[in-house]
Amino acid sequence: MTGSTAEVALPVLTFQLMGTWARLDLTSDETLAHPVREYVLDWLGSADSDARARSLLRARLTEALTAARQAGGVAAFIASEITPGTPMPVMLTIYSPRDL
Repeated sequence: MTGSTAEVALPVLTFQLMGTWARLDLTSDETLAHPVREYVLDWLGSADSDARARSLLRARLTEALTAARQAGGVAAFIASEITPGTPMPVMLTIYSPRDL
């Protein structure tokens, strides 16, 4: 194979996550904005009295996910509950280091 570049198949990582999870694509600002809005709206609802909380959560979540993306993160999963009626905010971030 002298003079040619061979494509290397990347390993596939599959998760079985229990409960209710939102998947957020970290590949760009555009793919991040809509899912963050959707997640925050699902989590906090649309009541006018919660507008400030929604705004703060969107800003902080976007900040954290942007930092993850800049560090090589490609996807994040956020749990809102592990079983029905049992809130459990947990985040799992998948990284793909650039030097691998």
